Amino acid sequence: MDQTTDNCLHCGVLQPKSDEICCICGGALEAQIEENTLPVQPPQPASFRRRRLIVCLVLGAGGLAGIGSCISTLRGLNPLSTEPHKPPVDTHRVLNLPLETELRDSTWLPDNTHLLGYDYTTLFLLDVKSGKKVWVQQSSLPPYPEMKILWSSDRRYVAEVGKSNSGGSFDQFRAVVWDLPSRQQIWKSPPLGHLGNTFYPSALAPSGASFALCQDISDSLNYDSSTNTIVQIWDIQKNRLIKDWKVQGSSTVPGQTGDFAVTTLAWSPDNTLLAVICTGGFVQVWDVTEGSRLWTSPISNGRGVSIQWSPDGTTFALWTFNEPMEMLDAHTGKRLFQTAALNFSQYDVDGLSRGITQTSESLVWSSDGTRLAMLIDEQSTSVVQVCDARTGQRLFTCQHVEGRLTGCSWSPNGRYLAAGNIAGGSSADETLGEGSTIQFWDAQNGKALFSYQAPRASGRLAWSPDSRFLATYNPQDYGHRGIHVDFLNFALQVFQVV
Repeated sequence: MDQTTDNCLHCGVLQPKSDEICCICGGALEAQIEENTLPVQPPQPASFRRRRLIVCLVLGAGGLAGIGSCISTLRGLNPLSTEPHKPPVDTHRVLNLPLETELRDSTWLPDNTHLLGYDYTTLFLLDVKSGKKVWVQQSSLPPYPEMKILWSSDRRYVAEVGKSNSGGSFDQFRAVVWDLPSRQQIWKSPPLGHLGNTFYPSALAPSGASFALCQDISDSLNYDSSTNTIVQIWDIQKNRLIKDWKVQGSSTVPGQTGDFAVTTLAWSPDNTLLAVICTGGFVQVWDVTEGSRLWTSPISNGRGVSIQWSPDGTTFALWTFNEPMEMLDAHTGKRLFQTAALNFSQYDVDGLSRGITQTSESLVWSSDGTRLAMLIDEQSTSVVQVCDARTGQRLFTCQHVEGRLTGCSWSPNGRYLAAGNIAGGSSADETLGEGSTIQFWDAQNGKALFSYQAPRASGRLAWSPDSRFLATYNPQDYGHRGIHVDFLNFALQVFQVV
């Protein structure tokens, strides 16, 4: 046999012996040395094979003169014209359910075996073990980008909030509540009225017995809800209004003038208090039973603010993007502490943001309420930082891992911290996050433990109540949307955490 050539064991094409990689199929040629006694190496990834093949073709068609022409052609390739990279399936993944439409939200039921999902068009109950939808209910509201889904703490009741079917000259919104055990719709709110850009603030009480919503009582023609917004508390079971109050400032507190249109409502875990956030940069807390305001306090921004109540309902955290996080006493409004300015990390790969259609949490409480985990940017990289929830003192920073973190989550048993981790993510190298993972740390000291494969981008991480399973929502592919690259073909994935 010719000393300078040999046949590739993978595709059979004659190759130079000096080569280590077949320029046709990308297979390893070093396995042919010394009577083929070494084990055959697996083929290289498809993207590498494509690049290798292009180089070989160019050299065979005219050397360096052909390289420039080939590179120009490569730059114009549509990513959809090649086979997508398919990483090996993680052995811990117990479910990969393709979805026909994007998933708005999902949550576990207390039995640890069923997931309740909402995909803009249907509510569905999924048996995780079989991967079958055991209940599918068409949504009572038409699809709308700003629709939201709310759950009671025991997951017995689920509420849809979105644009109603009533039509009219102005936008009308409505809430619909379902009882899961009976699979019946048990309550529908009156139309919520036009609230400008406040995205129909509403909240289902943790007990599922009451619903808080806003009504705009201003003249709809003047398009002003700054001083004419009322909060209503409805008894869902009896379909009756039990409390209402007008949201306004207090003449006894300096600086309380401006826009009191409501942007956010949030119940305390014990169903007795309601936090009300206003456009003009104010937060109020109301005693729901009495219908009385406990206090009002200015905040840096009333739009885009996030709120997280402590598990015991005595405090809550407020933050907006790139602003300090404030911890407030729920009964007095006193600021307990404030962090240094934190740039809460948000997923962004080459300008792509559609990999996450569910809100990824940037701040989460431990189940015992003693600690907070925050996803922050630190020295141009994203990290998970854990602090004392009473003082704000930093306890530790989780061990750094390569990639871009997309959200953080605390297991109910307090054992793990987890976050989505985007690896790569550049359209230039055709990766777009295929090698991404879910990263786990020891929640007691921040030591990096292990990771599971979750290509491209992890949505909100949802733990089962017993901490044995973790559900996430991932795009499976990508393609062009005009001049932009966009994620598509989403799937609900479930991992068994061991």
